[in-house]
Amino acid sequence: MIISTELIFLLPFVIPRVFRPVLLEGWHISNTQLGFAFSIYGLSAMISYLFGGFFADKFHPKVLISLSLISTALSGFIHLSFKSSYSLYLMYGMFGVTTILLMWSASIRYTHFIGKKYGPSLSMGILDSGRGLVAAAFSTLLTFLFVYFTQNNYSSSKIVDTIYILTIVCMIVLGLVVNKFLSKANDVKLNTIEFSKIIDVLKNKNLIILGIIILCAYCGYKSVDFYSLYMVKKLGFTQQASAKFTTLVLWLRPISAFLGAFVIDFICNKYNFGRLTSIFTIFVIGTISHFLLSFESNSTMIIGLILVSVCFIYICRAVYFSVFDELKIESSFVGTSIGVVSLIGFLPDFFYSPSMGYVLDNYDNAFKIIFMIVGCMFLIGGACTFYLMKSTKR
Repeated sequence: MIISTELIFLLPFVIPRVFRPVLLEGWHISNTQLGFAFSIYGLSAMISYLFGGFFADKFHPKVLISLSLISTALSGFIHLSFKSSYSLYLMYGMFGVTTILLMWSASIRYTHFIGKKYGPSLSMGILDSGRGLVAAAFSTLLTFLFVYFTQNNYSSSKIVDTIYILTIVCMIVLGLVVNKFLSKANDVKLNTIEFSKIIDVLKNKNLIILGIIILCAYCGYKSVDFYSLYMVKKLGFTQQASAKFTTLVLWLRPISAFLGAFVIDFICNKYNFGRLTSIFTIFVIGTISHFLLSFESNSTMIIGLILVSVCFIYICRAVYFSVFDELKIESSFVGTSIGVVSLIGFLPDFFYSPSMGYVLDNYDNAFKIIFMIVGCMFLIGGACTFYLMKSTKR
């Protein structure tokens, strides 16, 4: 299941993150157009999060995850077949439905139930660490292929198309494997709640605040997409060197997610230290590091700050779904609650990429602006986390 939950996002996110410069060149699109495609993804995902949470409480993840993988893979052929801005937008619209409606809440809910014996943070940390390991391993393999293709004078278009097709084939095969072998764990109980119960979940103020916290953290995570372009445009890296550095950044995700979640669970269990307090600490560090990145000019220091920043971004991403027990969410509402929180938390899929794409295409100091924005979002996230810490103690 862990492989599935990351492989499904390779087409819409990981490939553009690692190979952004060559993807823009090969498909003859701008940062703004790619950002608009992400926006269309976000729009379809917004609707899918809510209904996906409801489906996750109704249907077993084995069915949802296998269907999600195969339908996402088939959607990937849309742009490869027609190669226009409209086919790009249509493909990303389909991605929003196939990855989120069927996969997201089902996988998080599955992890929530079967991972309780490991501890809330560690179980989510294992999931995100495993996802990060898959992304890093696949990105490393694709980077080697990219280097081989460039050395043999393949065109940018042929490179991107080949990488896409290889990924699509892997997703179809994995979808069939999941459908055959993913176990129907007894711990994952399906419920018969009615759709009207979503209204009751929406009335939970703490869930809304948690959604805002995830939104702020997700803006930081989305900014990792721009590092490969930053290396080329500002630090003078070649496209090959940029892809290698971004792949290194991806390798930090499994290490950071697992170790961070393990340490947080250990501290919380041994010293009665709330997980929300850990998330607050991460936001403070993230705020400071991104504000420093906005003003730093030394290349070595910039790379160091980027590495520190992404480590804490990955830790935060690994644990922010582990606080449902702290918020006293009933088990019958877990899937629906994940959908509601995700609806708010992943709104950046709708607005962040197109707005940052516009900044990149129109401002000379674009990266400084982006780092400042992320710093401000982390500041807001820290304030919301502090409020939730106080609220849950009352």
